[in-house]
Amino acid sequence: MDVLPRIDTQTKQCIEDFHNLIKKQEHLIEQLNQLIKEKEEHTIPLVSTVRKLIEHGLSRDEILDITNISSEEFDRIVSKDRRCQLPYIYLNDEESKEFEKLL
Repeated sequence: MDVLPRIDTQTKQCIEDFHNLIKKQEHLIEQLNQLIKEKEEHTIPLVSTVRKLIEHGLSRDEILDITNISSEEFDRIVSKDRRCQLPYIYLNDEESKEFEKLL
């Protein structure tokens, strides 16, 4: 009879510890979600940033310095987004249409 109350006490303590862990986990998840939200608010899209820098006539090296991306990443962005490819961005509407036909 003496063993049963001890087991019951241990079980209750385990359940209480488990509930405390769940509360800690929920708190940590809330903190993580807040950090993700803050990061998203302070992050600008890379592709449009590179495109804008190209449109303003910055050199490849200047863009790499500003964005802190690798040369390979820059090439990938430019190859995937036709608006980043020269001379396309400097053409007016009629010239752009002509250029698109040539592509």
